[in-house]
Amino acid sequence: MKKVILASSTALGLIWAAPALSQAQLPALLEGVEAMAGQNDTRIAYDNKKVGDDYSVEYSGLRIEEDAENGTVIEIDWLRIEPSASVPGQVTISVSPRVNVTINENDIPPYTIEVLSDGVTATLDNIIPGAGGDAAATWNYVLNIPSLQLTGSGENPIFNELSFAITGLTTMSSFTPASMTVASEGGWDAFVFAFDVNTYDGQRVAESGNMVDFAYDLAFDAVDERQMPDYMKGERNASFNFTAGSQSIEMAISGPDVTVDMTAQSVETELSATMTDGIFAFNSRNGVANYQFNELVIEGTPVPPFMIALTSADMGLRLPLINSGDVEEASLKLSLENLTMPESLLAMIDPGQSIPRTPLNLNIDVLANVISRINWDDPDSSFDSGNPMDVAEVQDITIRQILLAAGGAEVSATGDATVDNSMGFPFPTGMVTITAKGVQTLVNALVQIGLVPQQQAGMAMGMIMGFARAEGADHYVSDIEFSPNGITANGNALPF
Repeated sequence: MKKVILASSTALGLIWAAPALSQAQLPALLEGVEAMAGQNDTRIAYDNKKVGDDYSVEYSGLRIEEDAENGTVIEIDWLRIEPSASVPGQVTISVSPRVNVTINENDIPPYTIEVLSDGVTATLDNIIPGAGGDAAATWNYVLNIPSLQLTGSGENPIFNELSFAITGLTTMSSFTPASMTVASEGGWDAFVFAFDVNTYDGQRVAESGNMVDFAYDLAFDAVDERQMPDYMKGERNASFNFTAGSQSIEMAISGPDVTVDMTAQSVETELSATMTDGIFAFNSRNGVANYQFNELVIEGTPVPPFMIALTSADMGLRLPLINSGDVEEASLKLSLENLTMPESLLAMIDPGQSIPRTPLNLNIDVLANVISRINWDDPDSSFDSGNPMDVAEVQDITIRQILLAAGGAEVSATGDATVDNSMGFPFPTGMVTITAKGVQTLVNALVQIGLVPQQQAGMAMGMIMGFARAEGADHYVSDIEFSPNGITANGNALPF
C-alpha cells in the first residue's frame, strides 16, 4: 500500500513539482518532472507525448512504475495538461476514461484496480510557479467527476472484493494566502461501495452500501501543529457542515472473537461543527433509522437476532472556550425519539412482558451562563487543579427539561439556579422540580423478574415517598430547593 501512495504521488508530481517562468514553459516543467522521477527510482514511460500550440501537453499510453516487478504500476490511456490562456499559473487536467493500477508485492499475486469514468477534470490555480498565479488574492481548485467506477480483481490474500461507484461528484476549493484560509464545498449525487477484506488479525470484514445526496462545506485557517492552540484561544476559526440523504449498509465480520451480520438504514443526516471566536459549537440531526442484527456472536456467546429502531436522534452543544470579558451561554441539547428495543432481547429477561414495551425517549435541554477560566497556554493547570472554577465560572443554570421515559415510567426535571462563586467554590440558589410517573410500577416489575432485589427496591421507593409528594396514583413530585440554609425537598431538609 505504501507503494500505491508513492506511485500516486509521482503521478501528481507530473503537475506539481518543478519551477517554470510562464504558462508557455509548461512542457519544460513536465520534462523536469520526468527527469526528477527517474532520479527517485520511478520510471515514467509513454507511447507518445504531444505538445500543442497552446503549450498543452498530452501523454498517450502513459505508464508510471515504482518497480515493474515489485511495486505499483499506473497505466493511463491518456493524460492532458492544459495551461490557461487567461489565468496565470492555472492548468486544467483531463484524464482518460480508463486508468489501471496494478499492485505488486513480494510473494503476493498482482492485484489490479480498474478505474472507469466518463470524464475526470481538475482545474488548479498557481500550479506553474513563476507564472504569476501567486499574485492572485485567492487560488481556486475545481474537481469534476460525472461518474466513476473502481473495480478490483486478482488473487490477493487481503482483497476478496473491492468496488466503488460514484456519480455527480464536484468539489470547489480555495486558498487565500493573506489569511491562510482554506475553504471547500462539494458533494455527490450517489455513492455505492462494496469491499471484502481479510485483516492481519485474522478477521474477515465485508461491507456494502450506498449514500445519496451528500453535500459538504468547510473552512479553516491553515496552521501547523504548534499553532493549533490558537483555535482554542479564539485566534483562529473553522467550520464544517455536511448533509446526506438516505443511506444503507450491510456488514459482515467474522473472526476468532466476534461474528457480526447486520444491516442498517437511515433517511437523512446533518452534522455541523464550528470554532468561531473561541466558541465551539456542534450540532447533529439524524432521521429515522433502524439497525437489524441477523447474527451476533461475542467470544463464543450467540445473541438472538434483534432490531433497534428510532425516529430521530439530535444533539446540540455550545461551549465558550475563552474569557471574552462577558458572560457567555453554554448549552447542551440531546434527544432520542422513539428508540425501540428488540423484543428478542427483552424476552430473555422478561418473557412474561411484566415491563411495558413502550419506546425509550430522552430529552435534555440545559443552558448556563458561564465565564471560561481555561488557561490555554497551560491547559493542564486548569483541568488538573481539582477546582472546577479553574475551568469555568458558572453564573446561573437553567434546566429547561430533562426527560427520560421508558418501560412505562417517566422521570422529568425542570428548574433554575443562580450560582455564588464568592466563597471559592460554586454555591447554587434556586429550585429544581423532579416529577416521577409510573416508577413504582416499573420497580415492582423489575423485582418480579429478579433484576432488582426487594430490599433495594423498598429502600428506593421509601426515599421517593419520603422526599416527594403524591399527586396521583404512582405520580410523585419533589421540589429540591438550594439556599444558604441548606438543601430541602418539599420543605424537608435533606441529610447532605
